[in-house]
Amino acid sequence: MTKLSETGEELTDIELAILLSFVAGQHCLIQTEDDAVDPLRDELQLIASNVFGFSHIVVQCDESTSVEDFSNGILVKGAAGQDTRNKDDHRILSRAQV
Repeated sequence: MTKLSETGEELTDIELAILLSFVAGQHCLIQTEDDAVDPLRDELQLIASNVFGFSHIVVQCDESTSVEDFSNGILVKGAAGQDTRNKDDHRILSRAQV
């Protein structure tokens, strides 16, 4: 068995889904029931840090979140105060409990 296949077998379903989305260059959409949002968010934060070594933030969204609020939450401020996207700074988005 190759090192890659051994590593793939050690990943959880969520970790594998995230890895495949990175490889494919696509966003990973993960859905869950309302009562599982917090545990899923916590697991995604651990995966981002511990498995992939990414920094992260959580953007809480609800029906009153404006496009501007959302945009400001996912953009990284550069040294000159400009909004930039850093490929190593991934965002974890969650919907606030209503």
